[in-house]
Amino acid sequence: MIIEKSGISRYFIQRLAIGFGEFDKEFINIKIKHNNLPSNVIAIKSWASNLPLDVYFSILKKATFIYSNQLCLKGNDLELLYLLSGSESKYEQIVTKINSNIDKIKKLIYKFKLIPFPKRQYSILSQYYQRFPSNDSYENTLQLNTIARLILFKPKLLNYWKDIGYDFEDINDIVMKGLLIFLYHPNLSRQNIIFDKNPLVKKYKEYLDFGFKLNYFMIQNIFDIYIQLHKLENLYDIFINSFIEILSNDKTIITKTILLNKIIHMLLN
Repeated sequence: MIIEKSGISRYFIQRLAIGFGEFDKEFINIKIKHNNLPSNVIAIKSWASNLPLDVYFSILKKATFIYSNQLCLKGNDLELLYLLSGSESKYEQIVTKINSNIDKIKKLIYKFKLIPFPKRQYSILSQYYQRFPSNDSYENTLQLNTIARLILFKPKLLNYWKDIGYDFEDINDIVMKGLLIFLYHPNLSRQNIIFDKNPLVKKYKEYLDFGFKLNYFMIQNIFDIYIQLHKLENLYDIFINSFIEILSNDKTIITKTILLNKIIHMLLN
């Protein structure tokens, strides 16, 4: 995140300011006992607690030079993105909200280099880390969903994130699954469903060209979503034929997809 050419992510600095320095260990231990929490739920050391003081001030000095009075150490760019993208709005209101805030969203990404922290791997303690921002150096599912949904509604923003070095790996699965829901939302009536594979093929190839990836297990999950959304035989055939075309260069996945086709066909009949 700290590269000479692209500068420093302002969100990184905001999280650094929260994570720098030692916790009061006595206070943390009392808090764990008081709330009856597992002893390793609240970290005694945050992700940046061991950073040398001179390094911390050196990073702040460079960030201040770049952003001046717009540094906003007490801000939170990812939470701001959540609010600007209408994440709490109804489905049909999201596009209006995004369009009205699109210049601010572009500024967050391109000027302030907004890139999320890495995805937290699931563990039995994951539920305890869902507060935001967390003390560790990982991102919660909700925050990654915010970025994924924004990309689904405004694919052109992919160019902005790609230009600042974001590789989309942590939101790959969310976007690939979300595309199906985006095109075939549960609230769509039968007459509004597109019974044509071309839009589906076009959409998936658009994201694959940006480096997103599909694999067999992901396709299985996508078909699970389909079964929950619309049990329509002709729509099902469109999905099968679409993924065969989308993955035309990967014979192994196509073979497995055709096999999955037969299994689901038997389940539906």
